Amino acid sequence: MKYKKIVFLLLFGVSCLFAHAKENINIEGEWDFYWKQLYTSEDFAHGVGTKAIKVKVPSSWTNYGEEGETFPAEGYATYRKVVPLSFVQHKKSLALKVPPAWSSLTLFVNGKQVSTKGNMSADGKELKAEMVYDIIDITLEEDEEIEIIAHVANESFFLGGFFSHFEIGSLKSITNKSIVENMLFLILIGSLSIMIVYHLVLFLFRRKEKVALYFSLLALLMLLRTAVFGNHMLYEYLHSVLEMSIKVQTSIYYVASFSMIIAGIWYIKSLYPGGGDYFIIKYYTWGMLVVISLIVVLPIKLVFSNLLFISIPFAPGAIYLTYLFVFAIVRKRKQFLLQIVGIVFLLTAGINDILYLQNIRLTGLEEAIPIGFTLFLLIQMLILARNFSSTYSEVEVLTYNLERKVLERTSKLNEQRKELKARNERINESIDYASKIQHAMLPSEELLTDSFPESFLFYKPKDVLSGDFYFIDDVIYDGNECTAIVAADCTGHGVPGALMSMMGNALLNRYLENNNNSPSSILMKLDQGIQNALKQKETNNHDGMDISIVYIDAKNKQVHFSAANSYIAFVVDGQLSTIRGEKSGVGGTKEYPVNFSTRTLTWQESITIYQFSDGFQDQFGGTKGKKFQKGKFHQLLKEISSKNASEQLTTIENSFNYWKGEYEQVDDVLVIGINV
Repeated sequence: MKYKKIVFLLLFGVSCLFAHAKENINIEGEWDFYWKQLYTSEDFAHGVGTKAIKVKVPSSWTNYGEEGETFPAEGYATYRKVVPLSFVQHKKSLALKVPPAWSSLTLFVNGKQVSTKGNMSADGKELKAEMVYDIIDITLEEDEEIEIIAHVANESFFLGGFFSHFEIGSLKSITNKSIVENMLFLILIGSLSIMIVYHLVLFLFRRKEKVALYFSLLALLMLLRTAVFGNHMLYEYLHSVLEMSIKVQTSIYYVASFSMIIAGIWYIKSLYPGGGDYFIIKYYTWGMLVVISLIVVLPIKLVFSNLLFISIPFAPGAIYLTYLFVFAIVRKRKQFLLQIVGIVFLLTAGINDILYLQNIRLTGLEEAIPIGFTLFLLIQMLILARNFSSTYSEVEVLTYNLERKVLERTSKLNEQRKELKARNERINESIDYASKIQHAMLPSEELLTDSFPESFLFYKPKDVLSGDFYFIDDVIYDGNECTAIVAADCTGHGVPGALMSMMGNALLNRYLENNNNSPSSILMKLDQGIQNALKQKETNNHDGMDISIVYIDAKNKQVHFSAANSYIAFVVDGQLSTIRGEKSGVGGTKEYPVNFSTRTLTWQESITIYQFSDGFQDQFGGTKGKKFQKGKFHQLLKEISSKNASEQLTTIENSFNYWKGEYEQVDDVLVIGINV
């Protein structure tokens, strides 16, 4: 909607401009021209100035000449025009609109100096350039004509003279027309500013949309080009109030004008990605930036004298830009019809300005390029808006389809979740029941404490089911009554470990029924029994267990010990020692059979024996997330050995939980402590 308002205001302003223009008279056509002369009304009254050249205004004096040669841009001259007022009404309230001169001007009306823009010396040398229009209030009595004499000097531009016409009419009409022109300019500047800010913010929020960045740059360059020259209040403010130099104005004007070609190429390339070669555009851009830099650093006179040569490198860019437009139109890319309309606006504005310099009026506007380019930009903005709208529509469709698929999949997932929940409940029920069976098969802790009052058992499975298990039974060995205590760590944990532990428990029950089996013979039978039960030679299965077996003969103060890939620790007189078994566990395929041995340990007063799996030592935790390690575990056992069994259990449990902290338990944990 806001774009329509902008277009409406532009069209309304142009219509008002035409309405006021009809009330005024343009002073154009042939003028008397005197090269390198500064004549006044008195000079003409005394008969000088008879060698006048008839020239057309508006036009540059570089188009004039004598004897086949044109005048150079640098120089000075006198323009003179006698205008009859027989066709002008309200002669007592007339106003004369004086166009900017390139580039210093002193104006006389009926012999009276009425306006000075810039500054020139008595011999016609330009001292200061100031191209600002002026409105002169003319009060006439009985005169039926007015004489306009203009002294113009130029040393700053490659063109000289007047490029707009003088205009005479009522003061109200001239003033109103000027107000309308400034209103159109403000609308133009406002429109460009809105385009710049809107598309720059759009780019900042969507960095992938580089087309918005190039479009805002294109609008910014047009705004700069329009602001630094022309008949409008902003130019007058920049030049007269801020005292912006001609060099700066000119540099901004030409840098902006030439840069628009580069920005336009990148814009169209981004709008229609398949239409141009990226590397050609990239290297062309760098080359043109070098040329633009020369415009900035070179002296202004040198730039103007070589402007045609400097402009040559920009021709390929204009051609390439045309190619990109044609490519989009021929391939019928998005919004190509709107592109055609925009190009028509731009070409019409350019043709208007060219014909105006040839005194051919197409629209009545002196400079239509800013308006034409703004309309072109408005169309581009409409194209971008429609593209973004189309993209958003596609996103909405995709979002709708995605939401529908999500709902469908969510429904299926809910059904699967319900099914999985039911299965999980059944599995958990089975595991809980298996846990009850496993615990039922394990000997009670009372059996241990009945045999050894000062003993404890710390048993903490990782999951509901455990791969660690313990075994306690009374046996006869060497004719003496002993208590057999087993600590085993099966392969894996959870369900697989529990199955192994139950099998190991069952085999131990069978082998320990026969008296006089040494601990080592029990391990050898257990090794063979696991291999046979799991058919490990045929299946190449490697499951087994690490195990320690201790026969405690409390009467004779002897401990008979054998272990498979495990060891025990014992404390006597405050000193901790360890005894290792064979390095191979029971079960699993082996290249050679393992001969397990039985070792015997005796003591005098008392001994504290510890059996354990590796779960405590391998637990990660602490401040650095490392393993507890054997050394720290041995030190802990040594420190607690002097305490009673209840205190030892509490210390063991607290130490494990504190070390583990927020870390996950990595394995089943089993620690048995017995003081004899």
